[in-house]
Amino acid sequence: MKDDIDSALTEAGPPLAPPPEAVEDLLARLHFVERLLKEVQQPLRDEALLLYRAQNGQVETRAIGGGIVVGRDDSTDLVINSRSVSRRHFSVESRAARTLIRDLQSRGGTFVNGARIEQRQLVDGDVISAGDQTFVFLKKGD
Repeated sequence: MKDDIDSALTEAGPPLAPPPEAVEDLLARLHFVERLLKEVQQPLRDEALLLYRAQNGQVETRAIGGGIVVGRDDSTDLVINSRSVSRRHFSVESRAARTLIRDLQSRGGTFVNGARIEQRQLVDGDVISAGDQTFVFLKKGD
């Protein structure tokens, strides 16, 4: 078995470097998160939260608690007034030590770090895109 694995690794050759555009995309996301964090006015006290830029241009935070729904509809926990965001776009739920994001069958999709998702576990620093809105997930202890 070990010989088979060694043989497969040898045939595969050295690991490939990521394409330059992937590296540029990652660096752009990191710079975005860094800029948002510099603008946060209050200390981050909650265990898990979303950072986003509100309509007034200020960086806001929203605690996730047990869970929130983000969308354009007034019934959602975090209302985003943008036509590019669905009425009920995505939800974020905390269960034990895990935080899950779920697309709620939005028209334009929900993206985490540039990849379209249906459901996925979030980790500290993940960048979420919904329509023309961008959020950063922060979690203490990650």
